[in-house]
Amino acid sequence: MSADTDYVVAISARIWTRALCGKQILASSGPRSVTVTIVDTCPGCAAGDLDLSPAAFKRLGNLSDGRIPVRWRFIG
Repeated sequence: MSADTDYVVAISARIWTRALCGKQILASSGPRSVTVTIVDTCPGCAAGDLDLSPAAFKRLGNLSDGRIPVRWRFIG
């Protein structure tokens, strides 16, 4: 179980496989970036969307923004 303070992410159910659980991705928005660990699937997300934990989201933008443009890639 993850806490809001963890740097974790859920990825789209369209690309999710059990093998991706525990893998890390680098998510970036503008000049900011954060490394997060995949822990779950996001059934409502489009293919390239991420559902970031509050702590991870705060590294990229303001929680009050709700949604922000993010680029991401698998690392490691």
